[in-house]
Amino acid sequence: MHLAERNMWRIAAKLLWAFEFSEYVDSKTGIKSPLDPNAYNPGILQAPLPFKIAIKPRSKEHVRRIDQEMSDAMDFLKQYN
Repeated sequence: MHLAERNMWRIAAKLLWAFEFSEYVDSKTGIKSPLDPNAYNPGILQAPLPFKIAIKPRSKEHVRRIDQEMSDAMDFLKQYN
């Protein structure tokens, strides 16, 4: 597997580990915003149309781990400033 493809899988796995993804629900009306799996822009270069989705951390422990990883990454990157 190519390095870029392997990195994309790793990023996807981390996002799925850290967050819950669900249909967007309007807080005022309570109406769900359904996802249309066929909503793509027309043309040669296909890409999904913009859509609303709800994303929330899986737990407080997940948030703590994310914050710790961010802090560690920032400390590491300081050497390149």
